[in-house]
Amino acid sequence: AIRVQAPTVPLFVPLNEGDLTTVNGEFDDLVFGALQISHSATIADIASSSSPEDRSKLFYHEATSCILRSPLEYAACFRDMPIFLSSGFDLSIDDCFQQNIVNDFQDYGQCDRFNETTTSGWWHRHRQSYAARQLFAYEQGLGWSFAAWKLYTDEDDDSVGVL
Repeated sequence: AIRVQAPTVPLFVPLNEGDLTTVNGEFDDLVFGALQISHSATIADIASSSSPEDRSKLFYHEATSCILRSPLEYAACFRDMPIFLSSGFDLSIDDCFQQNIVNDFQDYGQCDRFNETTTSGWWHRHRQSYAARQLFAYEQGLGWSFAAWKLYTDEDDDSVGVL
């Protein structure tokens, strides 16, 4: 129906990694996959009980981030659908942002030591490496987008704050 109204508008179809096995090139050249990847989808991705486990968790995510190009290359090669990463480019190795937001948040100990990481040279180096590896992987497709939230100031004039 959209092609009747706007035949040249590029369309981005939201996909997860499981969807890539069922996409089979039935779309026209202006349809692209918008892949959503999460680094904090399972207990194994986020759980840790100590500072050494936190470091191991970051090291794991850092070490495996380069293989995230595989779904992008698979879709382009076998499914004839260019893909860009629409969600998942971030440096999080936990889900602590949800701690006071969702009712079913599970605390596995992953949110107790964040302050230890803010001034650490080790964490700084490894977060930079993690970001660089994700950028490398995601540039193998059409690229990536980075989500941000619009923050407002406390003023009554609806001024936009700084992230």
